[in-house]
Amino acid sequence: MQGHYIASAACLAAICLLGGRAFGQSSAAPGAPEPMIGLPTTGLEAGDIPAQQAVFSREQDWLEFWKAHSKAPAPLVDFSHWQIAAVFLGQKPNPGYGVHIILAVRRADEITISYTESRPAPGMMYAQMIVYPYDLVAVPAGARITFQLARTGPAQKSQAAEAPVRALDMTGFSPPTQARYVAFTDEAQWDAFWRSHGRCPAPKVAFQEEMVIGLLQPDDAPAVRLAGAQKVDNEVRLKLVSGSPEAGGLRSFLAVVPRANRVDLAWTRSSP
Repeated sequence: MQGHYIASAACLAAICLLGGRAFGQSSAAPGAPEPMIGLPTTGLEAGDIPAQQAVFSREQDWLEFWKAHSKAPAPLVDFSHWQIAAVFLGQKPNPGYGVHIILAVRRADEITISYTESRPAPGMMYAQMIVYPYDLVAVPAGARITFQLARTGPAQKSQAAEAPVRALDMTGFSPPTQARYVAFTDEAQWDAFWRSHGRCPAPKVAFQEEMVIGLLQPDDAPAVRLAGAQKVDNEVRLKLVSGSPEAGGLRSFLAVVPRANRVDLAWTRSSP
């Protein structure tokens, strides 16, 4: 999965990640990978953003940055539990260039963000189109962020395989007032969340091999359908289809997916 280009970012904005330890502040051992989530960045105009690595640990700084580069709503993050790490490559002459954040590893009070830079492959022809490659992820707050270039060169192709997805019954869940992604990587955080929303014991999840990710939305939000998932290396991409409230269907979902370093949501709109 490649990093975002200015013309091909994910399709959903104005999403708030759940606070607490959901997909953050994990109990992983020092040096263990921490899950990340790729942020939806529809509307971000990266053409005037110079090549840089950036960290946003305060909501005010993030909103000011977004307002300076986009007219769309900013992806909202609970900065008491999250921070945003970003890599911008600046202007590049063709789509052979790209960037992708592949790993976040915590050691004590530091999280190292590893990323790859793709370059044009020798002998390949590319469209002469200016691109502005970048990638953004949310990682747990409370740690200093450092960046590490893990690899540079032609993009490496990996085989995508269908990943098993188990949708959970959300009957009786109260809709939130604001849309938000949620994710759970250990049993304690999952049980606490379920007890606060459900009336029966939490569904069993094998957190050594699995994790729970979902989208909670108000009742007036567009319907959403979980259409499946693919796994590429140690990353999972959920395929979601959104439509209008009149189309019917669920506004929220919770699903058990294979445990991964990173989870991205790929959005498409249903046909009229």
